[in-house]
Amino acid sequence: KCQNEKDPNLSIFYRYIRKCDAEIKEEENVITANKKESPVVDKPKSPQPSAAVNSQSLPKPAALPPLKYQYYQSNSSLTIDILAKNLTVSDVVVDIQPHHLTVTVQRTPTTSEVVINKELFAEVNVESSKMAIFKSKVEVVLVKIEQEVWPTLDHNGAPRLPKAPAVV
Repeated sequence: KCQNEKDPNLSIFYRYIRKCDAEIKEEENVITANKKESPVVDKPKSPQPSAAVNSQSLPKPAALPPLKYQYYQSNSSLTIDILAKNLTVSDVVVDIQPHHLTVTVQRTPTTSEVVINKELFAEVNVESSKMAIFKSKVEVVLVKIEQEVWPTLDHNGAPRLPKAPAVV
């Protein structure tokens, strides 16, 4: 016994230590009794199946669903939101060209997904366009060269018509 055990400020701690010691001793007795009751039987070794058989029986990991995106626009810009959570700058590659947009996202350490790879409806200002990453999305803002609303995001193979000259 320790001399501090009689100290009234510390006596409660020593009482809890004694209770814990008693419970540990009781559990050790139960474990020892269980070992005596159930004898250990050596199991015969069964032949191990080959690696090829094991790989066929293992379930394949579920494929990740494709990432979704949505866009909205004004006359001067078009904003695309890629709906993906908890991405970092190193997970996202955005390539903005005057008439083309590619967005690639690193989904797992070994898997990346091209979310957008489109020929744009009209020309964008590459220098003014930007990308931002938020907790629940990646936002790409494309600044339009021509102040107009696009009927669609992508070009769809239709020929680009030159803008009609302004009537004076």
